[in-house]
Amino acid sequence: MRLFQRDLRRRGIRAALIVSRVATHWLTGFRGTASFTVVPSRGEPTFLTDFRYIETARASLAGMRIVEQAQGAGEQIARLLARHTGERLALEGCLPHDQWLWARRLLPPGARVANATLILSALRAVKSEPEITAIRRAVRVGDAIFQDAIPWLRRRLRRGALTESEVARWLRREFEERWGEGPSFPPIVATGANSALPHATPGNRPIRTGHFLLLDFGLVLSGHCSDMTRTLVIGKPSRRQRQTYEIVLEAQLAALGAVRAGVRARDVDGAAREVIRRAGHGDRFGHGTGHGVGLEIHEAPRIASTSKERLQAGMVITIEPGIYLPGFGGVRIEDMVVVRRGGADILTQSPKELISL
Repeated sequence: MRLFQRDLRRRGIRAALIVSRVATHWLTGFRGTASFTVVPSRGEPTFLTDFRYIETARASLAGMRIVEQAQGAGEQIARLLARHTGERLALEGCLPHDQWLWARRLLPPGARVANATLILSALRAVKSEPEITAIRRAVRVGDAIFQDAIPWLRRRLRRGALTESEVARWLRREFEERWGEGPSFPPIVATGANSALPHATPGNRPIRTGHFLLLDFGLVLSGHCSDMTRTLVIGKPSRRQRQTYEIVLEAQLAALGAVRAGVRARDVDGAAREVIRRAGHGDRFGHGTGHGVGLEIHEAPRIASTSKERLQAGMVITIEPGIYLPGFGGVRIEDMVVVRRGGADILTQSPKELISL
């Protein structure tokens, strides 16, 4: 909260209205819904929530004024904002139209509204050590699930037909059994030609000998996300499969080697992209090399050719290049890493050699 208030002062913003659940969680630690926070650049923030959460807020939030939300919070929000008279206010998240009309009616004449989402996004991109510890725990659970998936897949394939959807359901069960709060995104389980679709939806396609099997999954643990991808092959890999896999692995290692504080995000992307381009597959790698991860699965920074950010120590990012060959299959390898001054602190510890099932 103090970092955010300091940034508001630096920008000449008198107060910010925080609306989204994720930003509220990051600023206050509160994980309920139906809440609004008015954060002045100086002084005590005001937290507004309804009857369902008011006692929880009173018991858990220190250093804040707690106000119970009346039916239709628009006028309450507007009056709270109006206390902080000045030309510049900020809004984070999406405000329902009726509440925005109240806010505009009661705001000081000539008040300008800045985008607080951009301010918070930059602050959230650099994780504290407690945040990194929480993310590391989530990644470790993901590693453990992958390690257990290998023998489970082998047993199931020996017994007969197995589909993408059945594997996705197994992953979801594992998230819950290991005290996860659910998936951080719908698991991607793709085999055969489907693996050439970067965000394929699991279906009833059977997993057959001779095909790739791409697993991209993550879970939420203590509010923090994990994200990993591994590509397997069913049976003995063909020469083309092995070559494709080795190109992606070389690209991923090149990008990992480029990660360090102060480096441009687009240069990390370029390290992976150059390996794939030299191998003749530049047009088959159409997404960015990575993204930030934290309370949400996609956060700043973007590791892409169009990125303008420089990496900072404490950022947690993915490195996930891929090659996608229509009709043949796709390969992606993804690790989560912490950006450090001396390089990448690799969180994901699952093996990266091509595993045959």
